[in-house]
Amino acid sequence: MVASTSDEPPAAPERPPIAGFWRRLAAFVVDALVLAVPATLLGFAMVRWASSLGEAGRLIGFVVALLYFGLLNSRLGGGQTLGKRLLGIRVTDRAGAPLSPLRASLRYLVLAVPYFLNGLWFDLEVTWAHPLNQLFALLLALVVFGGGGAFVYLLLFNRRTRQLPDDLVVGSFVVRGRAVALPARLATARLHLIVVGCWLVLVLGLGVIGPWVIGGGGTAESLKPLVEIQAAVRAQLGTRLVGVNKNTTTHGGGSTTTSLSVTARLDDWPGDADAVITRIAGVVLELHPDLLGSQVLAVRLFRGFDFGIASWSWTYVGSLDAAGWRAKLAHAPAAARKT
Repeated sequence: MVASTSDEPPAAPERPPIAGFWRRLAAFVVDALVLAVPATLLGFAMVRWASSLGEAGRLIGFVVALLYFGLLNSRLGGGQTLGKRLLGIRVTDRAGAPLSPLRASLRYLVLAVPYFLNGLWFDLEVTWAHPLNQLFALLLALVVFGGGGAFVYLLLFNRRTRQLPDDLVVGSFVVRGRAVALPARLATARLHLIVVGCWLVLVLGLGVIGPWVIGGGGTAESLKPLVEIQAAVRAQLGTRLVGVNKNTTTHGGGSTTTSLSVTARLDDWPGDADAVITRIAGVVLELHPDLLGSQVLAVRLFRGFDFGIASWSWTYVGSLDAAGWRAKLAHAPAAARKT
């Protein structure tokens, strides 16, 4: 009996066809353009309507993107949006099968909810007036900052499976080429899951401690003048979307300067934007004449639309210290000084 031998080395195991970072990024850019270009054209064509939507415009964009990603990334679209089809990648489960529309929609929601919630306008008074609102703010911080941080970490470091939070929740993979079954041993490293879990706990902990620190440090009391300014400017302009913020800037050598900013979103552009920002400055100085001190007050008007998937704005900004605004008010027409 003669034993057979072979000089050929054993075949290396086939590398799973996981789509790489740059290919996925390019596909996302294409999909973003597919959604953004029509939305931008619609916004310019119907600018008054689009601007009057306010934050409801983001809801429209959310639904449009849900239909696009939820349906095309499912078996109805072969697991491929237009961007994925162009780059030759697709979404599958571990067995190589496309996702159901429900599962693909859930996958979209995991990333879309933090994105569309980020940047929404919130009332200072509403945010801090009731414990339930503070709880909502805590959950919002967990979704936006916790989810966003987890996304960035996995995007940079989960190179083995390239699974992001949306993939981990529904058990999906993004692969290149045709759909194939993936080996059972292919999984996101436990270390990555531990890091993501610790990050979420940290964000949650900071969210719980934050209101207590704010309340204990008297910061909640310091918000009252800002709340009053917000309400007064709303009444002056007849718009709900008014934001008031106190900003701190640190310079070289450790010195810091503070400034107050008032931002108002308008449906229609005023005939004299300078008169409007002067009137807003007058509201601030009348309500709290000593609030500014030596700091600068920046007043910003903007008009535009925001669908989430596309946005555009026109802005007008005035920035002066208290003495500068008082001098401007002294020389302004009576209509601009009226508060």
